[in-house]
Amino acid sequence: MGVGGLGTEIAKNLAMAGVGIIHLIDLDIIEYSNLNRQILFSDADEGEPKAKVAARALNKINPYSKYIWHHSNLEDVDPEIYATADLYISGLDSVTARNELIRRAVQFKKPMIDGGTATYYGHVYTYLPSKNACLQCDPQQERERETLAACTLVGIPRKKSHCLLKGQLYFESKNNRPPDTTIL
Repeated sequence: MGVGGLGTEIAKNLAMAGVGIIHLIDLDIIEYSNLNRQILFSDADEGEPKAKVAARALNKINPYSKYIWHHSNLEDVDPEIYATADLYISGLDSVTARNELIRRAVQFKKPMIDGGTATYYGHVYTYLPSKNACLQCDPQQERERETLAACTLVGIPRKKSHCLLKGQLYFESKNNRPPDTTIL
């Protein structure tokens, strides 16, 4: 789940390990700003769905595995895909998407490995049904909501909160001080 910076590495390693069936789920399209860290994509792929291009690239790495791509958000994926998977591996960049995936892991009693990055830090979290707390039960989750992956602000922001943060960072870089947000 997620075919960005971390997800492309995960997918490549799964393909090289010979995993039989890999579902690639990502709603994003390839942007120029992705190319320095997402190894399955090239500049010729700009504007294409990440999951589609990743499936094509992985097939070149290992044509004996099956790659099924979904240009979709996690909520719209057929529940049968979740039910038949052996394991969920997440390289997602949003708390909303992670929450949806953990909901499915709990619903279908599937193990999940979640990885993520923020600036220079990373995390790996393993959920094993009936063995440990899910991400939604972990108090660390609350702190994660306050952070935003640095790569989210490269290129064109898509959410209001990203626009505000990008504007704040721009202001600080030009004025050497934070903006006065008390008037907002």
